[in-house]
Amino acid sequence: MLKSRRLVFTVALIVLSVVLANPLAQAQRGDEQVWSGFLEYLKQAPPLNGPLEALQGFEKSLLATGVSREEATRQFGVVKRLISIRADWWPLMFDRIYASDRPNFSQNPSTVLVEAVEGVKPGRALDVAMGQGRNALFLAQRGWTVTGFDISNEGLNVAR
Repeated sequence: MLKSRRLVFTVALIVLSVVLANPLAQAQRGDEQVWSGFLEYLKQAPPLNGPLEALQGFEKSLLATGVSREEATRQFGVVKRLISIRADWWPLMFDRIYASDRPNFSQNPSTVLVEAVEGVKPGRALDVAMGQGRNALFLAQRGWTVTGFDISNEGLNVAR
């Protein structure tokens, strides 16, 4: 009887160690945990050029910390699905875009705006989603009274 219990105990330990060592048997992170991880990545990410770079950087950061390729791909899929229904990532992403020393976006005013106000007497303007302020600054330099806002604190800092 004692040998039988030892055998059962030994087999149970072996099965348990195999299960714990198997990454597929480990619990997958829930969607909210994955999303929180993505937001944390964005807070400390290097300057970015856009949403695709944010997603790819997140996946690379997972792989760099030892997450398996399969799990990184799964988490990438969760984030890719949630970005279309969650808005809390936009300010963080644009903060990373506007934090760049060498921005990879146009700092010139929109050609459409420049042409639209050509010959128009300056007045009041509202710049919605002004980013780094390229259009608001253009108008203000030409005598317009401009109010602008954006979700990115970094963008607003650049505009100031």
